[in-house]
Amino acid sequence: MSKTKFDRGEVVSLADPYGNNKPRSAVIVSDGRRPLHNDGEMRYNVVMLSSKVGEFGGHDWAQTLDAQSDTENNQELLSDSVVEPWGTFVVNERTLNGPHAKLNSSGMKKVARALANMVLR
Repeated sequence: MSKTKFDRGEVVSLADPYGNNKPRSAVIVSDGRRPLHNDGEMRYNVVMLSSKVGEFGGHDWAQTLDAQSDTENNQELLSDSVVEPWGTFVVNERTLNGPHAKLNSSGMKKVARALANMVLR
């Protein structure tokens, strides 16, 4: 298994997959155990984040990340954010920028809970 550029829990930015003209934040949920594609390039599973806590935070699938307490080593998020489990994508490594922060175990449990809420509720 080769060393990957990004690790699970890192917050990265990428072009908005919804087509808006601004970068979006996402959390890496896969790691180097994911198989390489036929072109030899690494892809990552990511789940999108949104700073629109008031708009999406009340959704029964969503989980809210605290900008300070859900990250490691004082690598704060720019603001409290909502994990959008409906926004999961597979993206090519070269399309990602960062990492900008890394979620701690509390933050990653919220990511897992959001994904489980979507699948199990």
